[in-house]
Amino acid sequence: MLKVYTKNNCPKCEMVKNVLNSNEIEYATINVEEDASAFDYLVNTLQMRQLPVIEPEEGEIFSGFDPDKLNGLINK
Repeated sequence: MLKVYTKNNCPKCEMVKNVLNSNEIEYATINVEEDASAFDYLVNTLQMRQLPVIEPEEGEIFSGFDPDKLNGLINK
């Protein structure tokens, strides 16, 4: 399942979730402010510090609101 790492009060996180919801894409939301292990995974394993981070089941993990990459997930 697609994972979207977010934090509270994050406009770009909400934009990503809105695009996924409007295209009926199933995903899991992981709030890094509430899940310390998820924060550790993003920072120490993936070396990512910008949210949201989108982790598809297959393919490239990316961060931020990137419409082209989101469309690539939707059109699979």
